[in-house]
Amino acid sequence: MSRYKQENNSFAHIAVTDSHIAVSNTSLSNLKVYNASGDELFTIGEGQLQRPLGVFLLREGSVLVTDVRTGMLYKYRLEADTEPVWVCQDLISPTGICVDANGNYYYLQYPIRLRGYMLYHLKVSM
Repeated sequence: MSRYKQENNSFAHIAVTDSHIAVSNTSLSNLKVYNASGDELFTIGEGQLQRPLGVFLLREGSVLVTDVRTGMLYKYRLEADTEPVWVCQDLISPTGICVDANGNYYYLQYPIRLRGYMLYHLKVSM
């Protein structure tokens, strides 16, 4: 079993593929990317993300991350010091993100007024 170093006790989400592990860090406002052996490769989103939460790795070599504070969904390439490929704005408290086998994007909205989580389908055109 490998161990992954987390610098603090912040809340984090994790996404895993055969080659990468991505961990969102809410207190450091970034996304750490590791190889399958647990070696840290690079950090994404420094200076851009405010409260990253949901994370999803795409087979094409990109990562999706939601920012619950700004209401944005970012897509980044799995590279060091990268700018977002695209940004989806005006989401309401996005906490989770996933993509199905057909390429449909879904995100969870943080509970508002104790009504429970809301699941939304996003139409993404490339």
